Amino acid sequence: MSSYLVYTDSGADLPQEIYARYDIRIVPMDYLLNGESITFDTKAPDHNEHCDALYAAQKNNADVHTSQITPYRYIDTWTPELQKGYDILYISFSSGMSATYQNAQNAADAVAKAAADKAAADDAVKAAQDALEATKQAADAKNDQALADAVADAQKAADDAAQASQNADANLNDKVNEYGPIAEDVSGTSGAADPNRKTGDAAIRVSGDADITSGGNIAGKDGGSLTVDTDGTLKVTAAGDVDVQSSEDVNIDSVKAGGDVDITANGDITSVGESPAITGDKVTLDAISTGDNTSHIGSDDG
Repeated sequence: MSSYLVYTDSGADLPQEIYARYDIRIVPMDYLLNGESITFDTKAPDHNEHCDALYAAQKNNADVHTSQITPYRYIDTWTPELQKGYDILYISFSSGMSATYQNAQNAADAVAKAAADKAAADDAVKAAQDALEATKQAADAKNDQALADAVADAQKAADDAAQASQNADANLNDKVNEYGPIAEDVSGTSGAADPNRKTGDAAIRVSGDADITSGGNIAGKDGGSLTVDTDGTLKVTAAGDVDVQSSEDVNIDSVKAGGDVDITANGDITSVGESPAITGDKVTLDAISTGDNTSHIGSDDG
């Protein structure tokens, strides 16, 4: 059995026989077609028919938005294989065209140490168990107090190793869940999510423009707001509700929602893109600002 697995993504678009011959795995990408999120899996049996339908929809001026693979999808896909002892060789879509590569790197960094700790803990468990068994056999044969003491020491070592293994499992699960809130609804951003983000924060920090799309709602954990801080503009497209907050100014390129829109900023909210800047069933803006451009959105939004 090979010690590593080869993965690529939907950008590879290899012939089906190549996937099968070399056991190449796929991390699928998603895209939005008229507000519906669709998984683009080039290894699926109906892939050619899927492509024909997509191209036909584009020719008919359908609303199509591509999105990158989230760190959560990578972690969710790779973690079970890492736990089996496999290494992962991932051949990614170009980093010059998408932040997909950076998301893969963030995911790999997040689970690599936890997986290594788990493997080391499992080795320690086996070594301790072997030592315990050998010591018990010696003690049974000689009934020596020193050997009895050694049994107690070996038992403690085994218990400590087992606890280390459980802690490593918990640490790995924490890494799997760390990117969860963004990945549940949001299909991508034009920048890497903060690798230090914890589940409760649900924050995105982007040095350039942020472009977020979702086939559902865009929100944070437990129905709260998704925090997005960007040095550039914010563009949001969602089939459902949009609930976004920022700790700084928000420069809106466009916000298009199939449901309600709620934007809160600890600064100015300014329209810098197309008009209307915001479309949705109900629009709520809350700007805490000391500037002159507070909530300059235009008369057509909402």
